Amino acid sequence: MNVKRLFRAVAPLFLMLPLVVPAGCRSSDSRIGKEPLTLRIGYSSAQDFERRYADRLSREFPEWTIEIVPSGGLLSGREPDPAGWLRKHPVDLIYLPPASFRKAADRGLLLDLEPRLEADPELEASFRPNLLELSALYGNGPTGGLIPSFYGEAVAVNRRTFEENGIRVPDRFDGWTDLVMLARRFDRGLLTPYEGPFDWIRGMGGSIGLSLRDEEDGSYELDTPAWRRLWRLAARGLLSGSVRVGGEGDFSSFVNGEYAMAIVGFKELEQLKSADGELDWTVLPLPSDFRSPGRSSRIVPDGFLSIPRSSAQPDAAWEALTFLLEDEADRRAEEDRADAAFGFPSLRAASALGTDRVSRIVEAVADRPPLPPVDEKPLPVSLREEADKAFRLAVERSIPVEAALRNLQAEADEGKFPPE
Repeated sequence: MNVKRLFRAVAPLFLMLPLVVPAGCRSSDSRIGKEPLTLRIGYSSAQDFERRYADRLSREFPEWTIEIVPSGGLLSGREPDPAGWLRKHPVDLIYLPPASFRKAADRGLLLDLEPRLEADPELEASFRPNLLELSALYGNGPTGGLIPSFYGEAVAVNRRTFEENGIRVPDRFDGWTDLVMLARRFDRGLLTPYEGPFDWIRGMGGSIGLSLRDEEDGSYELDTPAWRRLWRLAARGLLSGSVRVGGEGDFSSFVNGEYAMAIVGFKELEQLKSADGELDWTVLPLPSDFRSPGRSSRIVPDGFLSIPRSSAQPDAAWEALTFLLEDEADRRAEEDRADAAFGFPSLRAASALGTDRVSRIVEAVADRPPLPPVDEKPLPVSLREEADKAFRLAVERSIPVEAALRNLQAEADEGKFPPE
């Protein structure tokens, strides 16, 4: 059995559309599956649902009438209140983006799915590592929804380059210091996807649960011991010339064997697969949080499949939910690819036992137990630009890192970086 990741989506309008769907690894032998009923599903739009799932759900449950209730406003922010939306649009099953899911879970609007999971140990065991724990963290305890798919990053390693330099490939990175110091042992040690130094620093901080804003009042927290530590580490990596940011090399540079390591996500998966036979590569999890050893916040859910407490058909909704999860995972395994629109499936496919390289990269992405999610708001362009300038001054040794951060914090406190 395996996973299906549901959609992000957009489009508000009240629309209901009967659809149909094929079979996954569960069969509809159950009494529920053979009973005529109407199942209302909240999804961005009927077109998005059909584009994603075609008619597979209706084919699996031919006695059912499937109605898609457009919920794109929850994704776009036009409907900031999931409780109000659910009152106006009663549905049996709903796909929620992370922000809406957290609000709905906090207000007790969703069924706890833990008892149903415990009653289906085969399904529970099919989830990739840490995805169920991540669901519970987003729901503040109860499992109010299941993650159909997720995004994340890992570290790809060119084993041939390590061997040629007489350096052992590590089993893991206990912190970003381990990774950066290892990269410095190569002329071209680490290729990153970040646009500039500050984006890389933010990426490192985000992976270990650091936030640039105070959760209570939203004020900037730029000059803290943890952030200073990462600024100094980034300076050491970039000064050595072994770490690349800012578009100084696209991912093909790693595929061509020019770099020892690269930070990769699902977009790079296809390029790695096509390099088999030419590039001897493996994948390791991202560094963990030095304050919470072994943990990382780099697993990001695409969304959650949830059953509202107000559902008129909770048992049928559960049947549909598990089918969608398993069907998605099996289809991705058959196609031998991740989907750029949805990321990695959360379930392991019944047809793939996890021994291939594609499965290994997905396992590496999900390997670290998650940290509580950080609700980070988009940063103004002015802050990013000033932070990059401050970093360049520090790297050029015009001023110490501590002074650069102190000046940046002072500018933030003076209100120079208002939200956009």
